[in-house]
Amino acid sequence: MNTQQKYAAAPGHALVDGLVQMVCEDKLVVAGNFGLVRATRAAGCLLTPEAGDRVLLAFTGEDAWLLSVLCRASDTHTGTLILPAHTVMQAGRLELSSDVLELRAGVLFITGKLLAESFAVVRRKAGKLLDIALRRHACYGKNSEETLETSEVSVGRLRFDCRHSARMRAENLDIKASELLDLDGSHIKVG
Repeated sequence: MNTQQKYAAAPGHALVDGLVQMVCEDKLVVAGNFGLVRATRAAGCLLTPEAGDRVLLAFTGEDAWLLSVLCRASDTHTGTLILPAHTVMQAGRLELSSDVLELRAGVLFITGKLLAESFAVVRRKAGKLLDIALRRHACYGKNSEETLETSEVSVGRLRFDCRHSARMRAENLDIKASELLDLDGSHIKVG
């Protein structure tokens, strides 16, 4: 029995609307003037349909395809876009605007000069927050920090307390004090 005989109200090739009754992965049961039909979600239907949604169906011979979700059944204003496993988006300019933007990925690759600079600002701000948190409560066995370019610290007062020994090594080291430089120790070696 073909689609023509089962669904007399739906011609062999037609576009009709209907209400989703049930969803099981890519297969759906849709009701309309044609009765009940089992339809397959088309690859171009990116918004995942839910029960109660009004949808657009295409009848092509013996097959029924869900082409698009016309309106949602619920007022939650939420939806899920289903894209192929490997998707490429190309545009001269692409804007994403949202109150909250969440990116989740096992591996996240982001390239672009302006984006890298923006993330550098976020990294610096996060580093400052981490420094504040560590200053309030810090106790760790070993701390290692490496800066590839320039690291600048500007504070009102700076104090280092070291229990055993401290080393500063550089090709050039410049220590200046505008008023007082105090070196105190039982052995002071210069040169």
